[in-house]
Amino acid sequence: MSASVLGAGVICLYAWYGLPFLVRGFQVRRISRICRERGLIALTYDDGPSEALTARLLEELDRLDAKGTFFVTGREAGLRPDEVRRLAAGGHAIGSHSDKHCNALKSTPWHGILDCLRGIGCLQELGIRSNFYRPPYGKATLGTLLAARSNGCRTVWWTHDSGDTGSVPGRVRFGRILGSRLGGESRRAVRGEDELVASRTTPEARQTLIDELIEDGGVVLLHDSDRGSDRLEEHTLSVTRELIEQARQAGRRIVTLEEVFEDDITSS
Repeated sequence: MSASVLGAGVICLYAWYGLPFLVRGFQVRRISRICRERGLIALTYDDGPSEALTARLLEELDRLDAKGTFFVTGREAGLRPDEVRRLAAGGHAIGSHSDKHCNALKSTPWHGILDCLRGIGCLQELGIRSNFYRPPYGKATLGTLLAARSNGCRTVWWTHDSGDTGSVPGRVRFGRILGSRLGGESRRAVRGEDELVASRTTPEARQTLIDELIEDGGVVLLHDSDRGSDRLEEHTLSVTRELIEQARQAGRRIVTLEEVFEDDITSS
């Protein structure tokens, strides 16, 4: 194999896998600046609509007169289309979270692109307009970035993780983007899984997260899925409720991603 062919291959691989990583880093910094300067906090929920948790989240958000951004999968939206329409009718923003929640870095290039396109297509079939696509696990390729953009969707990430899947809660650091969603650690390799999840969903851990968001603003990642864990689902609801209440007391605004990116959406 000639050096030129090898070099071209390396460049292609870098573009396919490396550019999305750089785009993510740039976007997280930009979102952080916008939210800090304007006092914004956006609640975002992945993986729904779920069989039970979606209704509880809607009840809580309605009670507090707050709006969220829900990233739904085509698979779940197809099972519960009325819930998706209910979210949209309630003034919540809707984004695509792919069709079957495939990790683009662990799929063939074409499979990752198809999963992205089918998820967006499902919302279009339901008559739901969306400006956003969030890649499963936050993993994107150049192919999924371009596929989403070609369908009018901006690929978006988050600045803070709520810890409601047992991941490390708090502000997303550059090093953590490189690692796994548990900061590069295996749950069982550190401690028992139940103990580890418990340590990351305590009232103290939750308050630290809320304090960070109130101080700097940001986009927080939560999950709207039936995880088979009362602790994790109650953590999602508690973060939602306590963050909204405390943020308003501190003069921060709870918004959807539409408002975070309103300048870009207006000009596009």
